[in-house]
Amino acid sequence: MQEDVERRAGLAEALGRVRHHQDSKLENQRAPAQLLAATEATLAERGDEPGPTHYFLALESLLAANDDPQSSVYTSSVYLLSIVLPFVSPGVVRAKCQALLAAVAQPLGEPHSGENANARLRASLGCIEVFLEVLPTSDRALLEHDKTWRTVWDLTLNLCVDSRPKVRRRAHELVAHVLALPAWKNAHPYAPRTVQWAAHVLNGVAAARGLSHTKPAKSAPEFDKRRGKAKHAMSAAVARQQAASEGAASTGIWVCALLKMIASHLPPATVEPLVKELLHLPSLQNTYLTVAVFDVFAALFATHSAESDSARAHVAALGTSSAAAAPAAAPDATMLRETLAALRNPDVVPAHTDVQTLPSYLALLEACMVAYSRLGDGNEAWALVPQVWADIMELALSAKSDASRHAPEVRTAGRHALLALLRYAVPDAAVLEACQSAKAPLAKMITSLRDALGRHAIRYAHARADVLAVLAGLIARLRYAPAPGAHPAAEALVMDIVEDVATLRTQKGFDARPEADLVLGAAIEACGPAAFLQRLPLQLLDAQRRPNTQGTGRAWLLPLLREHITNTQLQHFVDELVPLSEALFELRIAAESGGAKPVEAKVFEALIEQIWACFPAYCELARDVDTAITPQFLELLINVLRSQSALRPSVLKGLELLVQRSEALAASQAPAAQLVRQFGVDQAAGKRFVAHLRALSGVLFTALFNLLAELPSQARGYVMECIGTYLGILDAESVTQTYTKVAQMLEQSLATYTPTAHTGGPEPNSPRYVPPLPHTMLDLLVALVPFVQGTNAASLYDVASSDALLAIEDGGIQKKVYRILARLLSGREATALFARAGSAERGCAELLARLGVHTDDVQAGAVRDRLLLLGALAPLVGDAELHILGAMVPEAVLGTKETNQGAREAAYALLVAIGERMDRGGVLRRPDGEVAASANEYILMVAAGLAGATPRMISASITALARLLYEFHARLPVETLDELLSTMVVYLESTNREIIKSALGLTKVAIVVLDAPRVEAHLGELVPALIGVQVAHKNHFKGRVRHIIERLIRRFGVPAVEQYVDEDNKRLITNIRKRKERARRKKSAAATDKDDDAPDAFQRAPGTGSMDAFEEALYGSASESESDEDDAPSGRRGAAKPKPGRHAREDDAYLVEDDEVPLDLLERGTTTVRTKRTGHKERRPGDEAKKLPVDASGRLRIVESDDEAAESAPQPSVDDQMAGRAYIEKEMGIDGFTHTRGGAVKFNKNTKRTRANERLDDEDDEAPAPEGGARATKRPRPKKQAIGEAFRAKRAAGDVQRNGMSPYAYVPLSSVTGKKNAKQAQKLKITGRGHT
Repeated sequence: MQEDVERRAGLAEALGRVRHHQDSKLENQRAPAQLLAATEATLAERGDEPGPTHYFLALESLLAANDDPQSSVYTSSVYLLSIVLPFVSPGVVRAKCQALLAAVAQPLGEPHSGENANARLRASLGCIEVFLEVLPTSDRALLEHDKTWRTVWDLTLNLCVDSRPKVRRRAHELVAHVLALPAWKNAHPYAPRTVQWAAHVLNGVAAARGLSHTKPAKSAPEFDKRRGKAKHAMSAAVARQQAASEGAASTGIWVCALLKMIASHLPPATVEPLVKELLHLPSLQNTYLTVAVFDVFAALFATHSAESDSARAHVAALGTSSAAAAPAAAPDATMLRETLAALRNPDVVPAHTDVQTLPSYLALLEACMVAYSRLGDGNEAWALVPQVWADIMELALSAKSDASRHAPEVRTAGRHALLALLRYAVPDAAVLEACQSAKAPLAKMITSLRDALGRHAIRYAHARADVLAVLAGLIARLRYAPAPGAHPAAEALVMDIVEDVATLRTQKGFDARPEADLVLGAAIEACGPAAFLQRLPLQLLDAQRRPNTQGTGRAWLLPLLREHITNTQLQHFVDELVPLSEALFELRIAAESGGAKPVEAKVFEALIEQIWACFPAYCELARDVDTAITPQFLELLINVLRSQSALRPSVLKGLELLVQRSEALAASQAPAAQLVRQFGVDQAAGKRFVAHLRALSGVLFTALFNLLAELPSQARGYVMECIGTYLGILDAESVTQTYTKVAQMLEQSLATYTPTAHTGGPEPNSPRYVPPLPHTMLDLLVALVPFVQGTNAASLYDVASSDALLAIEDGGIQKKVYRILARLLSGREATALFARAGSAERGCAELLARLGVHTDDVQAGAVRDRLLLLGALAPLVGDAELHILGAMVPEAVLGTKETNQGAREAAYALLVAIGERMDRGGVLRRPDGEVAASANEYILMVAAGLAGATPRMISASITALARLLYEFHARLPVETLDELLSTMVVYLESTNREIIKSALGLTKVAIVVLDAPRVEAHLGELVPALIGVQVAHKNHFKGRVRHIIERLIRRFGVPAVEQYVDEDNKRLITNIRKRKERARRKKSAAATDKDDDAPDAFQRAPGTGSMDAFEEALYGSASESESDEDDAPSGRRGAAKPKPGRHAREDDAYLVEDDEVPLDLLERGTTTVRTKRTGHKERRPGDEAKKLPVDASGRLRIVESDDEAAESAPQPSVDDQMAGRAYIEKEMGIDGFTHTRGGAVKFNKNTKRTRANERLDDEDDEAPAPEGGARATKRPRPKKQAIGEAFRAKRAAGDVQRNGMSPYAYVPLSSVTGKKNAKQAQKLKITGRGHT
């Protein structure tokens, strides 16, 4: 049933994209839409509900009546059929495909006949693809022997070399999809036929030498503007196809593209003739064809997958169980030998200047060598490896190759090929031989890498990073010992090169430091820290245990050790690094004494932290846990935990890893011999390590419990995780003892605990506040919950559900108590705990009744955990006890108004859980009788909160109804839905903003989830109510209302909504339309804009990333956020969109406030990192100087006049010129208006000055554009020249001579005579300048 609904919905969406083209001007779009409308009208007359099968049968009858492929009805029918077929039941399609195949495949026989041939062919191919997909494997004989099916497949293959790209691509997709169908398991009956066709076509290309005798067209077909299509387009397509059929190189490229797609689905036995034909094509000297051939070979021989060589990755994956991948079918050995021989032929090897072909050639060589190494014991492939290695080094990494110097992709392909050779083609015997003789092939390969970094460094300077990456891969291959009990081969073969790399890394200006770190890290993993540090010691201290001041220290190795140490001897840390940290600690104390050397003290402190940061790495599958973790070393770790807070996370993480990796090793399903060879330990060692750690856990628990009691709440995370890890390895007796001890300490501490007492230390909200002892004991009990059983679980349940703890006036204790109950009742002991009351239903009812008594005692911090507990209990309520759920409804409703997001989500989950339980059925006992439980009855119970006495209760009830409507709308009767919509309209007319905010949320949810006819019936009262909200509340909800109306318009159209909008508010509809058009223009501009900052304009609004689906529908809205930002004034703080980034600073964190909800500073979403976006790049020295005008010689040019400066300045864009125009016209134009303090509209006066200003603006707008199409800028209005302005100096202060005349210090009489000038004269000094 669900599948049928999904098919109907998918078909409706697909047909909806066709239906709106009925009025299109293009015939190929209009005809299918009109045929679809006629088909739907016919189905409606029959009274059938249109479904996929109905559409399919109707189109089948149309095809039967119109068998002319050139007719418009046939083309439209096949097109609609290709859309409908994927949604029709496979059984129906299977029954009809044989009859429809011939009719649908008619266009394939004449691919170039008639108009719209391309679209007709693609539609036919879509139908054929569905037909072939639904055929079962039992119809193999039908596909092999039926002439119609074979002819259709052959015609499809011919279209794979069609000159029209869209048709050819569609044919490629069909063939690739059909051959890759999982049911056939890479043995489709048409796979050999496809290989034979491809070999035949490639043979023709090789015979024609990639050339065609058909003369190509001199130019593209001319476009006919009157007919809207190209002239003689059909004949031009036929000519191109004729050239392709005569063996043009493009035909070979197209066939190779198809073969690359289907290479992994071809049976190996059928590939041999294809390979022979492919080997002839590189000799044609066509670069593009050669690259395509190499890509096909690489796909044919691709048998390896990219897996991590990191030892740490192998250790991390030790405890995971994954199904082994099916081995790839091995290619034929003879075919591989012939292919490799052909590839190594000098005539086939690309030239060292061929940048385009070399990457594909190297990838093919890599695939062939890897596949060859999988045959037998790999010795045959190994015989070729040294020579292939040398060839790749010469072609891809050496400076003798021009392609290597100029093309990074060539070096990358060479690096990958060399790494694949090292990983797959080097057998263990070759490693052993290299350890015994310096003349071994592998030893010579290692020497070539050493020379590339030393003797021939200049030749490989441009590829130094690639050489180092290859060296890192070589070291990873040499990680394993050549013989049991021996040292790793890397220790003897490559440590000399590693020392050279370490020396290079310390050189100033070395440009490959990241790759050098990879080499050093690989050496640490392969050889272990002991052997590595023996060759490259840290040298932090000299022989007298004083700081090394010679500059030879290697403190930079400590981060590398931390990242790469794994599966090694923990004793090395105990013997070497612990004494080093102790010596550094003494030096730090000496530096801090007297405060003489604070900088050195900080350096020593950083070194100590880096040394102990390596401790977790040493604990990653350590090989000597039972001997290295002694009581003395454990005591040292405990002292570090107590005294060194900075080292605490590293020590606790290491202690956790000891247990986790030992348990994973003990539970591993791999053979013991393989584990010993790979890790040096096996399952027996893992069990021994776990037993040893269990024996030491008592001392560790005592220390961790004491430490936990001394730490503030924010610093307890690592300690609690470590305690939980070690609790997991205890036996039942030890768990009982631990629980008894903790329970007794809790009882003793509660006897003397006063919740309201404060001792005068840090405040409870302070990060330095240490919780009282009852909090600590309850934290330990929370950690013990997964491990307690039987009587201990019952005892813990009784303690947590006691009235004393449920009613205590301490939010922290209540929170932990509710958390204990929730975890107990969701674990394996829940059934036994409830069974003590006689049955699970009765036990659940008793607990809920006890919780209901203490509803008023709940503290603010415990709301979330209490709601989670109630949500876990709601599904367990029996059919006869459903009245208890009714008492939980008010608490769940009010929980939706909590400021904490976690509490809100728990309240929503509780509401849904109660609804699901009600919907399962049962009996609700009421004073007036019994009522059958249902989702509808539950909605009525929640709706009773609408009669609440406070706006908060009413608002919470509306929000709860929105959540329940979102979840249960499909299960509610029509009457209830109509009543909810009517009630929603009533509360939209409220005067309380909190209620209106919730009502708008309910409105939005209803529009999203309800059927269109149901909402459309209420548009007459809904739209005026929404408009009234905006008017009555002075645009407080402007963004929300506009977004809801925009959704209504999007769903029902503008006329259906606009008819209910009064004339005074019609501008809102106009505004929505204009905003939509503006958003479309912005989106199209951003799609073509290449600026990196452009996509940021469409980033998701901050704060919505953690919402669930309901809150996203209720609150999240890109349109709302955009509308709010569009309405914001440009100068308002925060109006700019935040630009999310990885490097956001804490200085850029702001508080997200809501005017109507109390600000909760503890909520995660309250503080949001918002980076300051200024629109300018970071200012750098010299940026300002770049903007100064210079002449052709680069000298600074002084601008002589303001006009010249204006000409040299960049002209503003049209958007900048028009910026603020609408605001100015509103404030100063004839038709503009303003609002008085009372809100009344006051129109601007129609004065002479206003008309003159508008006339000047109109003249500027109507001015002709200059040549070139750019819009003319506004001509500046003439300004009155001040008296004496002509004598002002341009480069200095003061006056100068002009045209032989001296400046005058008097005012001309003509400027002060008359009435107006006399008034002006009073404002002038004797020099002609105004008074200041």
